Amino acid sequence: MRKFVIAGLFLMAASPSVAAESGLRVSASILPVQALARAVMQDPASPGATPDLILPPGASPHSYALKPSEARALAAADVVFRVGPQLEAFLDRPLANLATGAIRIDLIHTPGLTLLPLREDEDYQHHDHGDHDDDHETHAEHESGHDDDHADEHEHEHEHEHEHEDEHEHDGDTPEHVDPHIWLHPGNAIAMVRRIAEVLSDADPEHAALYRANATRTIAGLQDAATRFEADWQARRAAHEAVPFVVFHDSLHYFEHWSGIQSSGSITLNPEVPPGARHMQELRERMASGKVRCVFIEPQLDGRIARQIAQDAELSVHVVDPLGSTNARATAGDGTGGFKTLVDGIRKAIDACEAPFRD
Repeated sequence: MRKFVIAGLFLMAASPSVAAESGLRVSASILPVQALARAVMQDPASPGATPDLILPPGASPHSYALKPSEARALAAADVVFRVGPQLEAFLDRPLANLATGAIRIDLIHTPGLTLLPLREDEDYQHHDHGDHDDDHETHAEHESGHDDDHADEHEHEHEHEHEHEDEHEHDGDTPEHVDPHIWLHPGNAIAMVRRIAEVLSDADPEHAALYRANATRTIAGLQDAATRFEADWQARRAAHEAVPFVVFHDSLHYFEHWSGIQSSGSITLNPEVPPGARHMQELRERMASGKVRCVFIEPQLDGRIARQIAQDAELSVHVVDPLGSTNARATAGDGTGGFKTLVDGIRKAIDACEAPFRD
């Protein structure tokens, strides 16, 4: 199994505040992004310093709409981090209306990311997804396919730090069919920590040393946690074969890529689009044949369809939470605990699925 360093910090949202003592207002779209930014911003002299969280815990970025009060609060932000329009499309219009000079960062453009394509075979129900055309070519996996372009862009940003506000215009650089759940890949999480530190350092040079030191400390502190997880995971994987499971929607792709676990498909690609009849029939046939043993659902999404087909096939249902919102309070505090909470939640679901089938 390849070794990666992960910097996945999933911390509880706090009340609106500023970064250090600079007066810089920072907002983050989802808990994983907020947690990474919070780790970079934390200041012993200002314990309350944390980015504002845009998406409330328990809500889904696939279907959320900002309340007027939330839109007004966002409009006051100096720096906004999100994954990208592929995930948080509900932010497209509010971000376009930010004040002149505000910095808008789509982290999906971070240099050095591993970007995985949306899985487009029938197991992942791509051809039933109403928002995409069937004639798009499948995008090959690339570890850092646009690194040269990103490097040039990064140099340009340091020469013209106030041009961060234009970054949102470059969404076309990332293909529509890239899976946006990038934070569940260890290498991506650490790259995002570095990117956040760079952006905040440019926006707030007075506290640049703090941001960079926090990023370095965060990365170093989580290396041990990641190494421990990988060693434990290898031992468990050597002890028994995986039991096949399907997910409600394909949110664990990056985690699977890292851990070596492979799901057997998804019920739907887009949680807002019901699965097609052909795909549902194929899933039922696979479940009846024993090729699927468990169904994973997410707390932010309506799992009634998943529960019904699992009940019909007499399969167990388990909850996985790629956003970390159900365990957010447990992760408030140190970043290593945040990483452990998220990964342990996924691992517990896999353990619960496999337990009845072990010798």
